[in-house]
Amino acid sequence: MTGDTGPRQPGPYETEQEARAAVAAIYDAAWQTPMADGCRAMLDAACAAAGVTLGAFDRRIIHWLSAWECECTAVVAGLILRARRAGEAAAGLHEVLTPAGVAVFRDLLADAVALREPDPGNCCCQDEPCADHSADVAKVQAYLRLSRAVGVELVPQAGYAGESYPPEVPS
Repeated sequence: MTGDTGPRQPGPYETEQEARAAVAAIYDAAWQTPMADGCRAMLDAACAAAGVTLGAFDRRIIHWLSAWECECTAVVAGLILRARRAGEAAAGLHEVLTPAGVAVFRDLLADAVALREPDPGNCCCQDEPCADHSADVAKVQAYLRLSRAVGVELVPQAGYAGESYPPEVPS
């Protein structure tokens, strides 16, 4: 933790060891402060940093969560902080761009998807993307996730991003 501001790194965590490193300060201070108090402070700080208003039941659940392993509370605190950042990023686009700018951004993403989508009638791929088109699939799906994240409706025309092929990568 950096002071009482949350986990040292809010993740995402790939391993338990990464989450443990994020809460090393709680473990280091355990000889003088109960670890649950450090975990509770981390969760409270994450909620405060994210602008979350807590009710009595919310506080009760945070108290309960703080008794879990510090690594678990680091993940929850990290999710809260990362969700706030993602929301700020999505809101930021609409604050910066005028409605006409949002339309241009939508067209930009649509052009990017169209550039990467193959012509279904003239493509070497059948049920799975070939090696040449695998990167295109990933990019089309990333463009579609970006459009959803910023609230820009984008419907691919055909090919890789269609309803059945490829399966949508979870956001």
